[in-house]
Amino acid sequence: MTVKFEEHRFESKDAVKYLGVSIDPRLHFKEHAERTAKRASDTCRQLLPNLRGPRQRTRKVLATVITSQMLYGAPFWFPSITAEALHKMEVVYRRVMLRVACCYRTVSYDAVAVVSGMQPFALLAKERQKIYGGILKSVVREQLTSRWQTAFDNAANGRWTYRLIKDLAPWLRRQHGEVSFHLSQVLTGHGCFGEYLHRFGKTDSDSCALCGTAPDDTEHAVFNCDAFHNWRTETCVYLGVDQLSPDNLVNNMLRSSADWQRVSSLIERIMRTREQEERARQQAPGGVQ
Repeated sequence: MTVKFEEHRFESKDAVKYLGVSIDPRLHFKEHAERTAKRASDTCRQLLPNLRGPRQRTRKVLATVITSQMLYGAPFWFPSITAEALHKMEVVYRRVMLRVACCYRTVSYDAVAVVSGMQPFALLAKERQKIYGGILKSVVREQLTSRWQTAFDNAANGRWTYRLIKDLAPWLRRQHGEVSFHLSQVLTGHGCFGEYLHRFGKTDSDSCALCGTAPDDTEHAVFNCDAFHNWRTETCVYLGVDQLSPDNLVNNMLRSSADWQRVSSLIERIMRTREQEERARQQAPGGVQ
């Protein structure tokens, strides 16, 4: 609506911007969420390239710039923001997490939050609100990590990641170890695996190209495939364990920086070999592209 008074024109708007926060009459913060999400998305493209770029530790530091941008004014808007408006920001935040953890874009929100070590966006906003209310950050962080653990225990998605990383606290508090592109594939189950590639129409079969076993899922590829038996045995001897399994992989990695590097090196060798095999298959006559 436009109102004229003498030589002046006054136009009504759906929201008014005050101290950087767009406020609408019903306090739904839809416009604020849209504007914030767009700005954060632009920043994400500039700071966090999808391919190559810095390692995870640096990516995580850069991600704090985007996160701070998105959480500006959270103590004010979080209590009354609608689920729809919050979801608009969570979509962009998920993209940030994917790039921090170098994950495939098909990875669920629940799984990528854990692998990247970045708290779900709603919990971060709640944290800002509680800290603004006078509660110590350490107390708030402990409370919300507990809520995150409960949510992850009961989540419908990310069940393979949950099998590997059941207890969030040791994973989040570790002082060593970065998640590489190849390690992220193993931690999420989304990557160069026959079962995954077949599900998305990249291969005609879900069987393992190296040994013929089906389905060629992450558990088979890393823990059971005969093609990598000797490499796994060498790693087990180094770690002092009888065998590696989905239930002890991450626990062994968390023991020390050296153990993390040893397991990570094994995974790098396995995944690089599988990628070479996949490229050869695609380049062969009749290969599915």
